[in-house]
Amino acid sequence: MTAVRPDRPPMRDVVLDALLEQVPVVVFATDLDGVCTYLEGAGLPALRLAPGSLVGVDLNQAFSDRTRELASLRTALSGRQVSFTWRTSRLALDTWLSPLYDAGGAVIGAMGVTLDVSEQVRETERRLSQQRGLLLHLHEAQETERRRIAADVHDDTVQAVAAVGLRLQSARRNLSVEGRADVAAMLDDAAESVREAGRRLRRLLYDLDVPDRLDQDLPAALREYAAVVCQDEPFTCTVEGTLGERPPLHASRVLFRIAQEAMANARSHAKPTRVEVRLAERDHGFLLTVQDDGAGLPAHLAVSARQRSASPAGHLGLRSMAERAESIGGWCAVRGLDGGGTLVEAWVPARVDLASGASRSSAGSGPTGRTLLEQTVESISEGFAALDRDWRYVYMNQVGADMLRRHDLVGRVCWGETPIAPEVETALRDAVRLQRPQVARAFYADLGRWVESRVFPSPDGLSIFFRDVSTEQESERRAAERLHIIAGAQALVAAMAGQTELEPALRGVLPTILDTWRLHHVRVVVDGPGLDPLDLSLGEQEPDDQVREVPIELFGGRVGALCVAAPSLDDPMRGLPELLGLRITAARSGT
Repeated sequence: MTAVRPDRPPMRDVVLDALLEQVPVVVFATDLDGVCTYLEGAGLPALRLAPGSLVGVDLNQAFSDRTRELASLRTALSGRQVSFTWRTSRLALDTWLSPLYDAGGAVIGAMGVTLDVSEQVRETERRLSQQRGLLLHLHEAQETERRRIAADVHDDTVQAVAAVGLRLQSARRNLSVEGRADVAAMLDDAAESVREAGRRLRRLLYDLDVPDRLDQDLPAALREYAAVVCQDEPFTCTVEGTLGERPPLHASRVLFRIAQEAMANARSHAKPTRVEVRLAERDHGFLLTVQDDGAGLPAHLAVSARQRSASPAGHLGLRSMAERAESIGGWCAVRGLDGGGTLVEAWVPARVDLASGASRSSAGSGPTGRTLLEQTVESISEGFAALDRDWRYVYMNQVGADMLRRHDLVGRVCWGETPIAPEVETALRDAVRLQRPQVARAFYADLGRWVESRVFPSPDGLSIFFRDVSTEQESERRAAERLHIIAGAQALVAAMAGQTELEPALRGVLPTILDTWRLHHVRVVVDGPGLDPLDLSLGEQEPDDQVREVPIELFGGRVGALCVAAPSLDDPMRGLPELLGLRITAARSGT
């Protein structure tokens, strides 16, 4: 960089001019009636607008269909700052609005700035799309495994149980003829046990598989399921509602499994007299509600639609319902009702997006463009800084100074004054060298946060927007971890499906479990009724490891336990207990 010539305009003015001319922002202002009084910025071409093209236009009429954005404008005109993301079919614009004051402190309008963040939003949506796509594939793999187990149970175990029942009936008739009433009574008891086993197996078939008509008529499929699994229960179960639009198969499967889990929970825990299932179209999607009048749900177990799969340890059914809905862009909430009973609500979208005037006002009629821009930069919720060609800070807004915890940087060279992460330094130097915008994200230990910097070059220096992205970074870390787990879960499904015996199947997947969930030690215990006990483990627990034991449950019944140890157990078993439960249940059924 070379020094700025002394005959140049004051650097503060140069920076603000460069911000309008080089950085893809739009700066605008309105009067108290919402009429545009100023419109400038290098971001206008992306909006297909020209400088000043909306000056004199009533924005309430020009954007009458944008009710959310107009409500935000009214908020700014009332004297409060507000920010939001303006979404169109092509663009995503971070927008900040703030009141515009006269010299006496009275509100005379609103001022705003928009920054094009379309690329960042598209990248986030791409990652979300990838995650949802993998989850859909995993659901399909689970359904395939369920159907395989159900077919094996039907073709082998159910037929064998039926044959045993017929032999017992024949033996009982022969003993009655011979007058052996005592033995005949014992055979009656055995026959009843066999019949009960047959009923349980038929219920298991319905739990594992889905009705054939699910892809054509979700309400009818739920009615068929409820009629079968609830016929011998001490409560009534009704399914109400019709759908004008047929849900996609993945949406029908998700809602069916959530309803299935909710009915199983009611049957196992709530002891209700009535269970009501309802389906409706709502908000461009489908709403399922399952309500019972049983014992209710303790407040600490309630799951909010905003909790993103959070549920207490050991209550995997609640988590699985939320995860299924979220995997296709929906939500699930579970809460106890006043007076008793539990309400489960789940919504999924109908479509899963796997891709989601007049002349200018005169200078004397209001604030100048530069004054307006300076006020706007001070009003945004991101940090903003400008460097001259000697790497000297020439501008820093209040948010930026507060974020960096330095209010004395203007006039100082950036190197050595504040810690600059290597990624950010590279972005700054590349922006100058290539004269192209750069984006960098880095963790600053001294600030205790992740910061994203968007760097925009101009002939006179750099304009830098920076913001705290710690929450986003953590979400992305979790998303990446989840993708890793989903891929591992798919490998588990494939491995277990290829083994007919339970012990080799579980022993074969232990290494995959260790790697996928990054564990030091894993132990799987099988101790469910009707199962030969198993206790398999791999790896070594270390002294500082966290340890957790989670029951393996399926359809309300315990079939085993999963014990894990790792340096950090941040929900490492997402989806694993259900996968193991499917395979263990298959063994109990004799497949």
